[in-house]
Amino acid sequence: MSFCTNTPGSIKELLELLIEEEVTIVLKSGETECVEIEAVVGNLLVATIEGHKCGERFKFIDICCICAVIVECEDILENILRDWKCKC
Repeated sequence: MSFCTNTPGSIKELLELLIEEEVTIVLKSGETECVEIEAVVGNLLVATIEGHKCGERFKFIDICCICAVIVECEDILENILRDWKCKC
């Protein structure tokens, strides 16, 4: 039993929880990318990337291509516990 109903059960739910956060995603190809999550639309992650020669860019990633999401502990705890209320 989960202590919190806000705990994500899939990569998609995790990404939805982390909108406006910077994360590192690991693609099935093994490539890693640091992105800021802007939105999740269906099975598509909409993110911004910096460091491109033309400035900040949007990147659209099929969620099925993501095998891991690396996030700061503080960011995930803040987002999971934000709406949690004790039901004692």
